[in-house]
Amino acid sequence: MQSHLEREPINVQGVATPESIRDTIELVTANLDAFFAGEPLLSPTQL
Repeated sequence: MQSHLEREPINVQGVATPESIRDTIELVTANLDAFFAGEPLLSPTQL
């Protein structure tokens, strides 16, 4: 049995695609708009 150090590394090449960056910017913008308008966030978090 292989240890976790002997396995192939995970390929994360597709994480920062132009589409994912655009979608992240759109979500951040929508959350900021909602926050400053006193409305619920699209992706609320708990602190």
